[in-house]
Amino acid sequence: KPNQNITRAEITAIIARIGDLGSGYENGFPDVSETHWARGYIAAAAAQGWINGYPGGNFEPENNATRAEVVTIVNRMLDRRIHKEDIPRAHFTLFPDLSDTHWAFPDILESAIEHQYSRKPDGFEIWL
Repeated sequence: KPNQNITRAEITAIIARIGDLGSGYENGFPDVSETHWARGYIAAAAAQGWINGYPGGNFEPENNATRAEVVTIVNRMLDRRIHKEDIPRAHFTLFPDLSDTHWAFPDILESAIEHQYSRKPDGFEIWL
């Protein structure tokens, strides 16, 4: 079903399998039941810091994943992180429909712009 949307549970299961994360992690999301098919994948990906819940604490596993959510997950898997203030200002208008106030702005630019980098002490990138 290549034209079907993907849920947050489905993308999380995919990345957990790619990362070969294993099992035994504690589930921290109240809306992911003990019997949910992706519970172990969600717990493992959360333990790695690859996924987060929404501000209220729920994961909403059956919600469709947005492009912004998926790019953020992939960046976290690949340990690709940049602070917004470290993005060269010239790139701020790369996408006319993406505001620099959007929560995923740094992740979208991180994934869209080819670059070399070094690591800052906090683990985030500084583009060279």
